[in-house]
Amino acid sequence: MNILITGGSGLIGSRLINNLLKNRKNCITATYFKNKIQLNHSRLNKIRHSEKTRDIRNIVKKKDIIIHTAAIDKKLSEKKPKLAYKLNLDYTSKIFVEASKQNVKKFIYFSTSQVYGNDLKGIVKENHKTNCKKNVYAFSHLLAEKNIFFNKDKLKSKITIYIIRLSNSFGVPKNSGPRIWNPIINEFSLQALNKGKIIIEKPFLIKNFIPLISVEKLISLFLKKNNSKDILCNFGGVSYSLFQIAKIVKQKISSIFDVNVQIFFRKKKIKKIKKLKYSSKINFINKIFKKKDFEKEIFNLLKFIKKNKNK
Repeated sequence: MNILITGGSGLIGSRLINNLLKNRKNCITATYFKNKIQLNHSRLNKIRHSEKTRDIRNIVKKKDIIIHTAAIDKKLSEKKPKLAYKLNLDYTSKIFVEASKQNVKKFIYFSTSQVYGNDLKGIVKENHKTNCKKNVYAFSHLLAEKNIFFNKDKLKSKITIYIIRLSNSFGVPKNSGPRIWNPIINEFSLQALNKGKIIIEKPFLIKNFIPLISVEKLISLFLKKNNSKDILCNFGGVSYSLFQIAKIVKQKISSIFDVNVQIFFRKKKIKKIKKLKYSSKINFINKIFKKKDFEKEIFNLLKFIKKNKNK
């Protein structure tokens, strides 16, 4: 089985590569930052991204499965909206079309929970109304989702589609670079151990968080599935306000390293914290996340930061 993972230098892509290699899979990764992929293995082949149709065709040729994680994040999308649509939308459409023509069996695409909006509350499942036209990052992903299904019908492709609307993932990085610290829990953990404090802009904003351990489990499950039914699913874990997350990080650091961390936020007026349940209508998806994975990922992340603090 030959598996292509795009975005191999990113947080999610690099973790998936590492996990697949541990499970004796052959991986090819395509990235704009080939030199930033620190993983080296006899079953890993590194190639550079290209947006030319001919090069994309060669990249996807003779691949059984494509896991498409390549995208630019929300911060960069806001600064460079044209680039966001070019990469998150156009490049995704191109690679899916070529994958269909080359008879790739499965196409796994990482979208985002932000397609439903930024300030979520209540129960959010796949039938929840999307609300993201003002969010370039999320809207480019939503359009990419629609293009994937449109092109499958247009090409009468037999490729099986898995679209994952991922909540706020976090975890131990397998590559270096500033963007791997953009996820909220990664950022708070880094601030806490490097500066002894966590600064929060919106302390009572509630978010759903999913550890990369759970993401690895989901992908392993999708790789094993034999049926040809397309899946579009929400994938989340546990919901907390940003202030609650900061307190969790603070408490973990105190118990592991016996270090006190201070928490600062600008808006001191206490608001009632909304409830959020981000889940899927597909039962087996909801069973993948375990609270112990959340705890384990934070523990491993903090140990990683501490170990590499002076490097």
